[in-house]
Amino acid sequence: MMDIKTRKQAMFDGENTYFTGTPCKNGHITYRYVQSGTCYECINGHRISADSNTAKLRESRLAETSSALKVKTDAKSSLVLVKVRIVPKVREQVAAAAFALANLRYPCLSMTDVDPERAPTDRHPSSGQALYSFYCHDDDVAMLRLIAKDAVAAVTPTFHIDLNAQIALNVGQAIAAGDIVDSTPPMSFK
Repeated sequence: MMDIKTRKQAMFDGENTYFTGTPCKNGHITYRYVQSGTCYECINGHRISADSNTAKLRESRLAETSSALKVKTDAKSSLVLVKVRIVPKVREQVAAAAFALANLRYPCLSMTDVDPERAPTDRHPSSGQALYSFYCHDDDVAMLRLIAKDAVAAVTPTFHIDLNAQIALNVGQAIAAGDIVDSTPPMSFK
């Protein structure tokens, strides 16, 4: 029979194991390791009989995790990478729309599965738009592009200035008003 000791007593005596006589959280009544306080049977769980409740629970958890991972992997493999040209301030809206579209088809997907958060590419200096990447189902590509287009249209001004027409209008108004229009180029300073 083993002597009943506390972990502190076993540490003081310089022993590697100790026996408390009480069951661990999994119901094992065996010695424990001084370093971690964990029981021998919990650490060496592969030696638990296949008929025990612990083994059955472990197998069911592993089966659930495995099946959920397989479903998620299959869902991710059916997604395609789509690049849309948007301004940075609507990126979050388009990412949320991509996630909503993917989540309707595959509820197991998370936001990180749909939005890889890659750095934008091919930035246009005049419009400020850049290509951003998102994952979505093949059938939802057109919808995501339409959502991105509408989001950009909602935040960008819609006016267009024809510079040549504006210059002609200004010159015509100046001539009609009697102002002198000097069309000679300025002299360069030496």
